[in-house]
Amino acid sequence: MALPAAWKVRRELRRTIDKLVHATARITYEPLRKSAYDFASPLLQRATNGAIPLTDRVAIFVVFQPKGLAPSILLTLDHLRQNGFSVIVVSNGRLRPADRELVCRHAALVLERPNVGYDFGAYRDGIRYLWALRHDMSRLVLMNDSTWFPLRREDDSLARMEALEVDLAGHIYKIEDAKARSRDHVESHLLMISHGFLKSEEFRRFWSGYRMSDFRATTIEAGEKGFSQMALLEGRTVATLMSREWLVATLQGLDDPALRSVLDQTIDRFHGRQRNADDIRRAAARGEPWREQFLAWIDTALSNSRTFMISATFVMPALVYGGMGFAKKANDIRFHLARQMVLELADSGAIPPLDPVIRAEIVQAVRTWVPPRGQELTAPVETAAQMGQVAKTR
Repeated sequence: MALPAAWKVRRELRRTIDKLVHATARITYEPLRKSAYDFASPLLQRATNGAIPLTDRVAIFVVFQPKGLAPSILLTLDHLRQNGFSVIVVSNGRLRPADRELVCRHAALVLERPNVGYDFGAYRDGIRYLWALRHDMSRLVLMNDSTWFPLRREDDSLARMEALEVDLAGHIYKIEDAKARSRDHVESHLLMISHGFLKSEEFRRFWSGYRMSDFRATTIEAGEKGFSQMALLEGRTVATLMSREWLVATLQGLDDPALRSVLDQTIDRFHGRQRNADDIRRAAARGEPWREQFLAWIDTALSNSRTFMISATFVMPALVYGGMGFAKKANDIRFHLARQMVLELADSGAIPPLDPVIRAEIVQAVRTWVPPRGQELTAPVETAAQMGQVAKTR
């Protein structure tokens, strides 16, 4: 039996050590760090007033731009303002003077802070700053720069979230494990919060007590999942523009040619822990029944969405039928392939053209992508038609 690659052994060892370190830090270091940080935060942060008045509709936009401000950041700021939100930009790290001046022209406030606690640490500092101002909000958006949003200036995602009329809204509801629904959550790259939820005791208690972590996995558990779970457990209404149920219901309404197009453009062929849809593609190519199997596969795949995600695996129907207004910047191969699909769909006219600023940045990201170790494609991706041709010649 062949031994596992050395890098895999090192990766698993690092993961085990990280888990032990994370658990120890949650018990010992992080509570002490929270108290010390909160006491010293006025000295650690720099607040600069912007040119836009601060209103009752506020967006806290977290950025991390160590290489200089990307042009898409200004597009996001303008889009938030055009949708009626005054923006507080919270920067994880000091901005260059020219960048600070530029952002201030498009925002109500720029708050620079140490790069600790990832996006949820920055969300918390923005919220605490508003509390210190005693600023009453009718609606709050929490957003970070881990996505390109909006893909085009006329995007209506924010308006559609408001129309849901719920306490907590977002782009996508994610089921990480159907057997452990305590891990369900709204993806936190963009959250919209109602006035009633903002004024609630549970909202204040969560953010007052939230302990920042410098471990990404802990931030996801305690922040992204923790906030959604708090809202659900407290009986708050939660809804998103897209979910597993939305996708299955939408695709059930398509005719066979349209659904076949979705199957052909499903991005599921990369290293992962879940079974892909190749058997279904082969059946479709041979003219065998495939429709119900594909819909059932989607339902199963998104019931444990650690590998397959709406914004990556199903980026085509999310964009075409769900009007998804963002693309993720993460370096994972899933999102690299999804970015390629975004460009292909725009070039073919399947979706409206991307804003030139966004398109240029996505093109650059695709061109310069370097796969993380272990995520290299092992073979060219076959089309369903090619699969059918192979089957016929056997």
